[in-house]
Amino acid sequence: MIECSFNNLTKYYGANKLFQNISFDLKTGERVGLIGQNGCGKTTLMKMIMGVEDYQEGSIAIRKGARVGYLNQMPVYEAGATTISVIERAFESVFKLKQEMKALEERLNHLQGDALENALLSYGRFTEEFESVGGYDIETKISKITEGLQITDILKGMLFAQLSGGEKTRVILAKLLLEQPDILLLDEPSNHLDLEAIEWLENFLKEYKGSVLVISHDRYFLDSVVHKIVELEFNRAVHYLGNYSYYVVEKERRFLVDYKIYQNQQKKIDNMERQIERYRIWGVMRDSDKMFRRAKELEKRLEKIDMLDRPIFEKRKVRLE
Repeated sequence: MIECSFNNLTKYYGANKLFQNISFDLKTGERVGLIGQNGCGKTTLMKMIMGVEDYQEGSIAIRKGARVGYLNQMPVYEAGATTISVIERAFESVFKLKQEMKALEERLNHLQGDALENALLSYGRFTEEFESVGGYDIETKISKITEGLQITDILKGMLFAQLSGGEKTRVILAKLLLEQPDILLLDEPSNHLDLEAIEWLENFLKEYKGSVLVISHDRYFLDSVVHKIVELEFNRAVHYLGNYSYYVVEKERRFLVDYKIYQNQQKKIDNMERQIERYRIWGVMRDSDKMFRRAKELEKRLEKIDMLDRPIFEKRKVRLE
């Protein structure tokens, strides 16, 4: 199932065109690495999914009902918000249900007869719903994520506004992972993480049930996490069905194939141009209309050839750290 599709997208900044004709799909359960030269529009593409950036041509389609989460957004919370309260907002609907259960529990002591019977039925439904959404496992889930991302108890008790930029990023990442969106957009998620936390995040994402689109300059992270690479170029998105190491080898292979095809076409064009020149010379030497007609016919064939651009060797692959 396709979770998100990009169809012939074109993006301008003022009069400057950032990219054009960008098309690819993100399917259910896919973990895709989005790579490209610096400034090619990778982060812009993610912001377009979130509706933060507009685009001038094409379309973006997101599966109806799919929840999208984006790491790079840094929301502003009220002055008294603590780290743990920010993390717990991943379960706002569950906590609201818990409050309703608690309010109903208090009412049960004052009810009798049919009113009590109906209230107990409602409480039973609340309990089933609370269990189905993992309400009894919230503390365990929070502990697992915060330990993995090294968010200590001290950090949990601090005001969110007092955290450093890196600490805030880890907290928002924790909240995002706890929300478990259907489409997870991660822009440089391994920044501000040490090796142990990066390894934990890699393992977490490999088991993630939703779809993941990740931008990263860490080739080892991409090798571990993704099984598909999309390279963003100016006028196309190129797909590679493997991790970053596969991309490096396959990109090189495709370049050599394309260059060989280009060379063969150039040889064909050169031969045709030389033959045209010979026909013209023979036409003059023999005063032959037949030779001139052949030259003209060959010229028309040459004009119909779809000329290939010369593959650029210097930019044949994106190099990551």
